[in-house]
Amino acid sequence: MKNIAILGSTGSIGLNSLSIIKNYPSHFRAYALVSNKNYRLLFQQIIEFRPKFVYIHNPKSLNKLNKLLNTIEHNTKILSYNDGIDSIISKKNIDIVIAGIVGSAGLRWVISSIKYNKKILLANKETLVMAGPFINMLLKKSKAKLLPVDSEHNSIFQLTNKLNSQQIKNINDVLLTGSGGPFRKKSLSYIKLATPTQAVNHPIWKMGAKISVDSATLMNKCLELIEAHNIFNFPFEKYKVLIQPEGVIHGIVNMKDGSSFAHMYNADMKIPISNVLFYPNYNSYMSSNINFSKLKQINFEEPRHNIFPSIKLAHEVLKQGMSAQIALNASNEIAVASFLDKKIKFLDIFKFIQSSL
Repeated sequence: MKNIAILGSTGSIGLNSLSIIKNYPSHFRAYALVSNKNYRLLFQQIIEFRPKFVYIHNPKSLNKLNKLLNTIEHNTKILSYNDGIDSIISKKNIDIVIAGIVGSAGLRWVISSIKYNKKILLANKETLVMAGPFINMLLKKSKAKLLPVDSEHNSIFQLTNKLNSQQIKNINDVLLTGSGGPFRKKSLSYIKLATPTQAVNHPIWKMGAKISVDSATLMNKCLELIEAHNIFNFPFEKYKVLIQPEGVIHGIVNMKDGSSFAHMYNADMKIPISNVLFYPNYNSYMSSNINFSKLKQINFEEPRHNIFPSIKLAHEVLKQGMSAQIALNASNEIAVASFLDKKIKFLDIFKFIQSSL
């Protein structure tokens, strides 16, 4: 039985993780749940999973959660002080930390998880964008293990794990795929007037607002390129991005002999999450396979760099170093928040980032 702390239990990664935990009660227990402000959903999670600890960040939501908890019998300890999350991660009973907090806010808790030698399932790409070399240095000095949850990185992780050392040496390049987001085929005039509602309407994945906008701008691919560079021991030049609109191929490894290995599955985040949850043991999560008889075609496209300069930004900031990567991430978070608040237009996000850099 593995005790799990889920940082971001009310988000999409948290919900998918809890779905797996529910189906494997003899393997995993939701020992601690962390949320920002969704007290209603957190209350339902407390009733269903009976965690030992819960932390909710927003003070108003904390008050509302406590009022709801007063109506039921429970043994969950509610934490709300500044070091609440750190006190959860430090528990010796915690075996696995699922790092699903969005944005730069998640960095601190990944560092704490390394400090306490946890198995970390990383769904927070911003952590490695801002502090990749620092995180890797900490990992080398600890007994912690960091495993990628993002579908693209998890696919590359699974593919390269199946190759022997000689094959690894003969990898030509690594392809990260992406659906292209909601504006893949839209005209520039349409994109200029894009609204937050349109931007978060992802054609394949159901995600939070911030990551959905990142998908629409292809900034998620920029962040993922930098993340991949910090996870896998390949030169940055080996990483490429291709649009794969059907969303069934999540990673490709091209070999020097002309052959290729691709990792394919239906768009279901429980597949990569369960892979790293069970790792290094065999993943026993059952999902439906791709119905190839109904899959009429698989398409690939180059990103439209003239409209979405995100991929080129990844190359630029990696050449400049860590300060540029931090500026890129911070300016993107602020620009996306401003766009969602309708303070700037969609394409102003790029102007904001480039001006900051």
